[in-house]
Amino acid sequence: MDEVRFIKCTLNELDQLLEISKATYFEAFLAGESSDNVKEYVKNAFSEDRLWKELNNPFSEFYLAEYGGEVIGYLKLNYKDAQQRYQERNSIELQRIYTLGKVLGKGFGQVLLNQAIKIAREQHSQFLWLGVWDQNPRAIHFYEKNGFDKMGKMDFFMGEEKYTDVVMMLEL
Repeated sequence: MDEVRFIKCTLNELDQLLEISKATYFEAFLAGESSDNVKEYVKNAFSEDRLWKELNNPFSEFYLAEYGGEVIGYLKLNYKDAQQRYQERNSIELQRIYTLGKVLGKGFGQVLLNQAIKIAREQHSQFLWLGVWDQNPRAIHFYEKNGFDKMGKMDFFMGEEKYTDVVMMLEL
């Protein structure tokens, strides 16, 4: 596999981040989904204003994954108060890790996860944690294979629709 290049996002990469965020989210979750709640969530969660604010948060970082001159995925890490949970622990949240559907199953998810783990170790974090939709057994298995343990559950809302995420943690 050729080298995947990681680009730490700044406001200069906002357009690329918007594009890859929407594309990968739709591919991962919304094929055929027409719920108004879901549409409203995507409109808000991946708006230019929202991503601009997240890029300007000193406790959040985005990394684009580029392969063969094309952005094929990205990840988002949250530190300290930007985390949804575990702010009191020496932990980092892997809030988003997505690749384009056309590269699924080709090892790029592993490359992105390895990069997140590398960054967490460089930051001297004790834990890397994430939430993964409980209806995604492929992803849950992937994280278990990489040493993550199930630690609980948390609710995730898209408008009025409630989903459940499995909270998984990797001790570093």
